[in-house]
Amino acid sequence: MRLRQMLDQLLDFTQTRLGRALTLHRQRTDLGPVARHVIDELEAYHPASTFVLERDGDLNGDWDAGRLAQVISNLGGNAVQHGRAERPITVRLQGLAAEVRVSVHNEGPAIPKELRARIFDPLTRGAGGRLPPHKGSIGLGLYICRQIVLAHGGTIEVASDAQGTTFRFTLPRETAPEAALALAPGPQRAAP
Repeated sequence: MRLRQMLDQLLDFTQTRLGRALTLHRQRTDLGPVARHVIDELEAYHPASTFVLERDGDLNGDWDAGRLAQVISNLGGNAVQHGRAERPITVRLQGLAAEVRVSVHNEGPAIPKELRARIFDPLTRGAGGRLPPHKGSIGLGLYICRQIVLAHGGTIEVASDAQGTTFRFTLPRETAPEAALALAPGPQRAAP
C-alpha cells in the first residue's frame, strides 16, 4: 500500500511539474461519509491512535471523492506521525453557504516557522525541511494535497504552535472549469 501511494505521488508530482492539471472525476459528493471511511482506514492502520470526526452543516459539493480522500488520509497520516500518540486527532468538517471547510488537528510540537513557509513545496520533509526519503515518505504528500485542493478551486494552509498543528482546507461547492487550471506553475524554463 505504501509503495502504491509513493508511486501515485510520483506520477502526480510529474504531471503537475509538467504543467498539466491533475485528473479529477467530479460528481456530487457528501464529504461526511468520505471522511468517515478514511478515518476508519487510518484507525485500522494505526490502532494506537484515536480520531474524532466532527461534522456540521451540509457537506455536499461537486468534487472528486477519491482525491479528497487522498488529502484527508495524507493529513491524518501526518497527524499520527507528528502528533502526541496519547492525544486524539480531530478531523472537523464544516458546511457553509458556498463552501466546506475541513481541518485536521493534532497536538504535538510546533512546526518551525521556517518550515511552515515551504511545507507544501515538493520534496520537503521533517524538521530540517529538505531531507532524503525514509520510513516510506518521499516528501510529496503535502505538495499533492495542495495540488488536489487547488484543482478543486480551494485553498489550504497550516497553523502550528505549542498547542499543536492544524491543516485547513476550504472547498467551494461548485468550481468554475477555469479554476481547476489554477495549479502550481510548470517546470522552470531559462530565459532566452
